[in-house]
Amino acid sequence: MKKHVVIVGVLVMLGLFGLVLPGLSQEIRESRLDTILAKGTINIGILQSFPPMGFFNSAGEPDGFDADISLELAKALGVKVKWVPLVDLASVSATLITNKTDVNISNLTRTLERAKTVDFTDPYIVTGLAVLARVDANIRKIPEDLAGKNVGVPKGTIGDVIFDEEIPEGKKLAFDTVADTLLALKQGKVIALLEDMTFCQLQVKENPGLLEVTGGLVTVDANSFAIARGQPEWRHYLNMFIDTLVIKGKYDEIYKKWFGPEAEPVKLLAAYLVP
Repeated sequence: MKKHVVIVGVLVMLGLFGLVLPGLSQEIRESRLDTILAKGTINIGILQSFPPMGFFNSAGEPDGFDADISLELAKALGVKVKWVPLVDLASVSATLITNKTDVNISNLTRTLERAKTVDFTDPYIVTGLAVLARVDANIRKIPEDLAGKNVGVPKGTIGDVIFDEEIPEGKKLAFDTVADTLLALKQGKVIALLEDMTFCQLQVKENPGLLEVTGGLVTVDANSFAIARGQPEWRHYLNMFIDTLVIKGKYDEIYKKWFGPEAEPVKLLAAYLVP
């Protein structure tokens, strides 16, 4: 009798495993990391026109901080890169949901709202929002000097989301793209714009005497790689890649290339905390 009970118990357990294991094996078969390694190519989404982070240069080739980080990722994986241009923030999530990209390295700030749609790695760069203003506007105090003034933001960006909280008396004008917002600033349609500090610093360099960064950082933001939800193995690999890039010194090398030899990254990335 006991023997029969044991046999029945084993059969029940095997039946249960039969119900569970197919799902597990399917998940293993569909591992994004395994798929990338098997096909020898990784699809990486990069911003189309957001220097110095990500952009396509005059030769039509991807360039910038994010492009260099992406090439290091492909090198670590031992695969080739297929570049996918990201026109705006909407395309960041859309390309992941539709599996057009494996990862988007696009200076994207992690937020709880965005995490409802896509997943994020650990931060790979810590930056923040700054005010880029026309020199002739004489903006010195933020937000006081922006009260009643037209200030531009690209639609859907962190600047767009937090504008009313940070610049409550300013008049927000939202534009479709970063390029449109910058053009409005140069044309005098707005006296300032709210964008990532790295972008603002580059615009000052390229437009001496016309534009300036003023008032210090409005926010401090942790920006991450974005991936489709439900891929813990792939996210873990990417986190290890970021840590390794920092520990081996390659991250600092790329950072100084794009932000200047004296520039120092904010030491808030996980790998900087390793003794």
